[in-house]
Amino acid sequence: MRTRKPIRGALGAAAMVVALSAPHEPAALEAVTPAPASGHVGCGAVDHPLRVNVVPLDPIVRGGVLRARVDVTASIDLDEVTVSLVETGGVSPVGALSRSLGRVGADAPASARFDLALPAQGRRFFLEFRVRGQGPAGALTRGAVLNLLPDGSLETARQVVAPDGRRLREVEARRID
Repeated sequence: MRTRKPIRGALGAAAMVVALSAPHEPAALEAVTPAPASGHVGCGAVDHPLRVNVVPLDPIVRGGVLRARVDVTASIDLDEVTVSLVETGGVSPVGALSRSLGRVGADAPASARFDLALPAQGRRFFLEFRVRGQGPAGALTRGAVLNLLPDGSLETARQVVAPDGRRLREVEARRID
């Protein structure tokens, strides 16, 4: 018998997001500073200079064509920026698997569009995109995914109030087929 336990609290939800996105979004690296004598090490926020977002432009319908837009924003100037569809997840791309954006200036968003033919059958299609560009310190790469669910979400969430009064979303954890 399989038991299901809900993931409670912000830490559970954050851990799930990290676990799902970690293979697709390489972490930026920072210089390591030796720990002070007290043994306490602080950790600051590390922002990747490249932001990628995938937006479906059409309804997700089995057997239909979906246009997906990949938005790219950089906090530094990048040259030779390309967006590639590296995992189709059972969807058939209509056209090229890679698009060149050329130069993407700091805080000047750019976009690439991909047309995708969805199969007539299937519950879930997982697309993976990779964005690469040349920055002042060398090559940068960032990934993004689009999880297409023609039947809608496989999970339901409900609002709960934690003992300390915080409002949280509780989502039942289960294995994804």
